[in-house]
Amino acid sequence: MKERKVARVNEYPPGVGLSPHIDTHSAFEGLIFSLSLAGPCIMEFRRYVDGDWRHTKVTLSTDTTTENPENNSNFLRKAIHLPSRSMLLLSGEARHAWNHYIPHHKIDMVNDTVIRRGSRRVSFTFCKV
Repeated sequence: MKERKVARVNEYPPGVGLSPHIDTHSAFEGLIFSLSLAGPCIMEFRRYVDGDWRHTKVTLSTDTTTENPENNSNFLRKAIHLPSRSMLLLSGEARHAWNHYIPHHKIDMVNDTVIRRGSRRVSFTFCKV
């Protein structure tokens, strides 16, 4: 089977993020590059001890159950500022073992500085299928 290089383009309005995920191992080979244009954002990475963020459940006082990893200590967390015109390379452990996502909110904090997501964000993702 011949390998194909693909580019995926996504546009995100201000405040819209990306749900936690690890890019499918079987669908994409090797490295994944992501070029961020227009608005800046924070991308968070989490590695869970049990390997699955979906098992992180917390019972609230209203007797409802929700995913709330903020109150759980079974993960490592890293946040990366993606300014406009930045390139992200996912490889190795960051690509295969860490969940990554962009929180859904309109303001990010970077080194005690407020960064507003006042404009849309456009990303180009490049990978091999």
